[in-house]
Amino acid sequence: TITVLPVDDAPVLDLDASGPGTGFSSTYTENGAGVPIADTDVLIQDVDNTALASATVTITNGQAGDLLTAAGLPAGIGASYDAGSFTLTLSGQASLANYQAALAAVRFASTSENPPTLPRIVAVSVNDGLLGSAAAQATVNVVAVNDAPVNGLPASFAASEDTALALTGLSVADVDAAGGALSLTLSVGAGTGSLSAGASGRVTVTGSGTASLTLTGALPALNAYLASAAAPVFTPAANLNGAVALTLTTSDNGNTGAGGALTDVDTTLITLAPVNDAPVNTLPASFTTNEDTPLALTGLAVSDVDAGTGALTLSVGAGSGSLSATASGGVTVAGSGTASLTLTGTLPALNAYLASAAPVFTPVADANGAVTLTMTTNDGGNTGTGTPLTDTDTSTIVIAPVADIAGDTASTPEDTPVTLAVLANDSFENPGRTITAVNGAAISPGGAAVAVANGSVRLNADGTLTYAPSADYTGATSFTYTVTAGGVTETATVAVTVTPVNDA
Repeated sequence: TITVLPVDDAPVLDLDASGPGTGFSSTYTENGAGVPIADTDVLIQDVDNTALASATVTITNGQAGDLLTAAGLPAGIGASYDAGSFTLTLSGQASLANYQAALAAVRFASTSENPPTLPRIVAVSVNDGLLGSAAAQATVNVVAVNDAPVNGLPASFAASEDTALALTGLSVADVDAAGGALSLTLSVGAGTGSLSAGASGRVTVTGSGTASLTLTGALPALNAYLASAAAPVFTPAANLNGAVALTLTTSDNGNTGAGGALTDVDTTLITLAPVNDAPVNTLPASFTTNEDTPLALTGLAVSDVDAGTGALTLSVGAGSGSLSATASGGVTVAGSGTASLTLTGTLPALNAYLASAAPVFTPVADANGAVTLTMTTNDGGNTGTGTPLTDTDTSTIVIAPVADIAGDTASTPEDTPVTLAVLANDSFENPGRTITAVNGAAISPGGAAVAVANGSVRLNADGTLTYAPSADYTGATSFTYTVTAGGVTETATVAVTVTPVNDA
């Protein structure tokens, strides 16, 4: 009698019963849903068992982020995953059909944002409690997808008007940039200012000094550049204050993975605090008038980019003479009739006033020559931070001389003095006119006579001059006299004819 003892036969596994061999292939796309490691027609055969005890699924060349999951398993089958060995274990006594369903429910996925694209080899085997099947192999092809860059920038920047601002705190992240070049563009609105950056050996700079600045380089080089002293600088337009939008656009140029180039665009605000700007005076380089003739000071004006509706104070001072003006059009006047005149009003009111009711300069009576005119404007610190600011400028008023003194003539007989009222035909405006010299020599009323050619001259108490010819002199002669009036001096000539007289 021959007795045949039963021997356990190992189960047989085919991951895709409808395909050749026992393997299976699927494709996983980065950030996509998990993909199966077995087809829906996975087949488990065991000639001497109707149930299995376990199944093992292992990624033999697992990469960081790879994982296996199993959801919706049939009753009686549990799952556990060991991330270190990339192994998923199914366990529990269950029918062949249930294990087929369990293997069809296993999924491969990756949490990596930059997964390596080498195909993953997944070994799958089942065990009936005594023997395990030969491993069937699933191949999972991995497709990387380009990930967009991510900009880092402050929520806001702050600077003062007319002050350059270093744009610190900018950065870029990109999980799959690899060694490819990225393009980073900073831009501000037209007319709001310019962006500039220094040269770098590893970063290409274009558009420096314009409203759109582009930096190109590998990710590490870009971030090192942004953190360095050569970081971009924003220079606001002159006198601009308020909010300026700064836009940061980064393109990864599609360096890694499928999907083409991707960008990240972010905007932040640069807040420019107003700073008081000084007023600017406008006035002619010089004025011209005649002696004793009032002059309207036309051509005066003031500009101030941030005067707003506040009052400015404009002062005009003359080195001599007087200034006069009458309040009107919202402009108040102080000091009219003196050498220092002050006008107060808003910028539009002041300029309208200066263009219509210009201040008038009246020179000192009988004076001529140059007088310095000084114009000072104080903005009162109406706008922005900082103290009140002023602008001071000067001009010259040239006063052309007009003769106030006239020459005189006289005739007298030989050896006969003649008295001359030389002031009678002079036109000095100052009442305190006085003869102070004859032929350049000082003379005083009732004082000693001054010798002149062919005679002498004496100043009388009533302001007349008496010329006494030298003894026996006859013919023509002359002398000069000088008049001082209000600090102004002029000189004229007296022509005298001495007629002969028969001497005994």
